Amino acid sequence: MKQIGTFILMFVTAFTIMWGCSKDSDEREQGYTFTASGQPSWQVDWTWHDEAPDWQNPDPSKYESRMYVILKLNDEYVPYSTDQDRIALFLGNECRGVSGRNVDNNGIYFPIIVSGDNGTTEGKMEIRFYCAKMKQIFIMPDFHSFVPSYTIGDDSDQSFPFGSGSPKYPKFKSVTVQVQGDVPFTVQDQDMIGVFVNGECRGTGKIGQEFTVWKQQDEETCQICYYSSANAGIYTLKTPVTLTDETYNVININF
Repeated sequence: MKQIGTFILMFVTAFTIMWGCSKDSDEREQGYTFTASGQPSWQVDWTWHDEAPDWQNPDPSKYESRMYVILKLNDEYVPYSTDQDRIALFLGNECRGVSGRNVDNNGIYFPIIVSGDNGTTEGKMEIRFYCAKMKQIFIMPDFHSFVPSYTIGDDSDQSFPFGSGSPKYPKFKSVTVQVQGDVPFTVQDQDMIGVFVNGECRGTGKIGQEFTVWKQQDEETCQICYYSSANAGIYTLKTPVTLTDETYNVININF
């Protein structure tokens, strides 16, 4: 009986060691960690610390002519827009016109009367957009030269790209995430991809679809997370991804 008991103890010990080794091996082979979760609320935090600018319209008596510009706010800005938003047009460091927002059924518009002189070549104007909710001043150079008695935007929408000229995220990448090999989930429409830098969300999208990742420098090391609605959880890839200086990136990931 003692020999049988010793044999059983040795067998159980050996099985436990083998199972533990197998489990450790499986964990090492997996390229991800999994956390049970509901639908995540991943989004880029655009909050910055720019103070509200004191832009003032110039004294019109100092200039010979006027120009009229109507700028439409890009739809992606609309959720962040408030009555405190302002858009100004600058030539050099001189404000030549400023406007608050006007809202109608077709969107949010900023009509600007721009002051300037006839027959002068002063370069192209710069758009400066202050978003009060984001606390950011977005700067977009090389908009348009001053043309006396000319109107821009009366018969077509003149807008500027979302996030362009951001002081918080001065760089961005257009990326597409593709999956290589087998995946531990069934892809569904509700699934999400999140790209993170030091725990901060920099962009969200879906497999095989192009989306934007916002950056603070030329190359940043990112962590990729995948939310699976079928498995009700988040897969976090263990291997980080570095976004290169190329203007477009295809990110191939393995689970």
